Amino acid sequence: MLPSDTTFINAEAELARQFVFETDISVFLTGSAGTGKTTFLRNLLNDMPKQTLVAAPTGVAAINAGGMTLHSLFGLPLRMYFPTRDRIDPNLGNNTDMLVSHFHYNKEKRLLLQTLEMLVIDEISMVRADIFDAVDLALRYVRRNPAPFGGVQLLLIGDLAQLPPVLREEEKAAFEKYYEGPFFFQSKAWKTLQAVQIKLQHIYRQSDPRFINLLNNLRENRITPEDRQLLDSRLRNPADKTSAHFITLTSHNRKADSMNQEALARLPGKAVCFAAEIKGEINEAQVPAERELHLKPGAQVMFIRNDSSGERLYFNGKIGTLTGFDDEQLEVHFADTNKQITVGRETWENIRYRFDAEKQAVQENTVGTYKQFPVRLAWAVTIHKSQGLTFDRAMIDAGESFAAGQVYVALSRCRSLDGLVLCSKIGDRNLFTDPHVAAFLSAEPNPEELQRRLEAGRDAKLQSDLQRVFRFSDLGAALHTWYQETRKSTRITPHLTEELFTETAASLSKWTEIEPKLSRQWTELFRQDPADEKLIYEKLKSALTWYSTQLKDHLLVRWDAYLTRLAGASGTRTAYKQSLEFREILAFRLARLHRFLYKGIAILEELPDIAFKSAAGMDEWELEAWLSGASKGSGHPNKRKGKAPVKGESIAQTRELFREGKKPEEIAALRNLKPSTIETHFKEMIKNGEVTVDELIPLARVISIQKLIEQNEGLPLKELMEKEGNAFRLAEVYWVKASMAR
Repeated sequence: MLPSDTTFINAEAELARQFVFETDISVFLTGSAGTGKTTFLRNLLNDMPKQTLVAAPTGVAAINAGGMTLHSLFGLPLRMYFPTRDRIDPNLGNNTDMLVSHFHYNKEKRLLLQTLEMLVIDEISMVRADIFDAVDLALRYVRRNPAPFGGVQLLLIGDLAQLPPVLREEEKAAFEKYYEGPFFFQSKAWKTLQAVQIKLQHIYRQSDPRFINLLNNLRENRITPEDRQLLDSRLRNPADKTSAHFITLTSHNRKADSMNQEALARLPGKAVCFAAEIKGEINEAQVPAERELHLKPGAQVMFIRNDSSGERLYFNGKIGTLTGFDDEQLEVHFADTNKQITVGRETWENIRYRFDAEKQAVQENTVGTYKQFPVRLAWAVTIHKSQGLTFDRAMIDAGESFAAGQVYVALSRCRSLDGLVLCSKIGDRNLFTDPHVAAFLSAEPNPEELQRRLEAGRDAKLQSDLQRVFRFSDLGAALHTWYQETRKSTRITPHLTEELFTETAASLSKWTEIEPKLSRQWTELFRQDPADEKLIYEKLKSALTWYSTQLKDHLLVRWDAYLTRLAGASGTRTAYKQSLEFREILAFRLARLHRFLYKGIAILEELPDIAFKSAAGMDEWELEAWLSGASKGSGHPNKRKGKAPVKGESIAQTRELFREGKKPEEIAALRNLKPSTIETHFKEMIKNGEVTVDELIPLARVISIQKLIEQNEGLPLKELMEKEGNAFRLAEVYWVKASMAR
């Protein structure tokens, strides 16, 4: 059984989590099928402190991971990418300059990618080397940063022993001129990334030691006679390979098609044929859907492309039951959500590229279109479509498996040997893993090396974060753009715009002069061994106090006054929008500064968080309210789509464990979270009336803390604690204060 969200803790998963949260080092997380890679990702995203996007190579994998496809996220063309500036036949692929010409990102997308900190790529085994390089180029381009992937940290998740990337036979000759092979680790970008490899060891999907041993041996190219005998024992010859109790997995599309036609014939009534509408040049190899699609009510269907409407009603690989149709639309019911949708025909285009010598640019022309309903019959599916899924009962028809890893994928979809039926004998030639993969996986680092890199990565990240969070020199260009555009579009008295520009430019100039000094200061502090944590804290406190005063109490006040004037004047709509955007940039920078210090740094963990907040002249409640207000309605990528579980969902998990009798410290250990995080969850639950403070603290102690707070109203919590000789825990004071606020 796969681990639950609240109990999935093991040494490898914890190590990967530390690399992701506490360093900027990229991670390749691998492991056999059923080791909990998907569960790990879901848990990780619950508490992800970094701005994160999740992507995958296919629509099904992206939906399962809660993200987008790589092609959609980065606007990649479907043709191959060749990492060269040499001239390339545009009908064959893109060189570097041609690929860059596809990066037409709107303002929202640019901001999303420029502020990205973590990119998760799920099912990395299916990401081809050139696609991996294309993502690297896209991020370096949009972020104007020459570092690998533009300085973005990567978390790559997948099992290389499963399905490999797709490389068509006609593409191989050109592809192999630039790459040793199709896998992501054979890309140019991987060689510069310096990622760590971590392997999850414990298998959760299967519990039978014989089955687990068989799968491991198959994965590592060391199948034994005993394994062959065990496989042969599951061989059956069922009369009906499309039983309602089993799903059939087969290696080839043609076999799946035959099974689907047989199942369709058994449904009552006459099938209706929907012919594709073809215009222009479409050859047989380019046909994306059935030329003649035969359907009946009750047929099980699978979508063969993503919903082009943007509503994401369906995705490539989603299965449903056809309930009705006419000439122009289908009615499809989804059992998993109990929803029914209406689907029209989709259009595919055949694009031809040519190089325009006069314009020195690649031109594209539509030379043919293909219009058809985007579905196919689905009583049987190919092994390729089954990756990432789990079945209680499955019939495997992989006797003609042709790709490395296909047999392993098919067998590892099953929970047990009892639910596994082999429809055909699997030949020895099908039981293999790609030798390049085997060699790559055998080079995983030892635990001592991983620990050394973790410690070095922590120090490097802290220094990098300190320099980044106090950097304001990059705002000058945005300010000048605002000034030029606003002067053209506003009727408000020009001298007000001039004054605000001059004042803001002066502040940015002063902060820019300070940046090198701060940078040298952090570098010098961290050169000391051991680092002087108290001195680092004092420097952080000093920097926060100064920047907070400059931004919150001075500059943002001036911008708010200017916006108020614009809001009350006519003909200033464009100027107001432009000014609000720059004001939000300043607010985001202050929020980022506060969040960095509010959450604390690993080496300063023993220092009370409240010290950071008090240093900025705000107590904990004021800061939280201010941060919430600053981000409200901003449309900033923090509110990105596809980000998994939000704060409320994490609190709900804490509440459930508490109702099961777990104490806060036990919950922190079970969920692999810091105690301070769980304590904050309880503060929220007390504020919302979901938990009473006397469930956490003895009543006599609650009364004592209440009296202390009432007698010392307005005193910062740090001083309040010291006054009582730290007789109470900080969390206890938080909780009682939250209760009193109700």
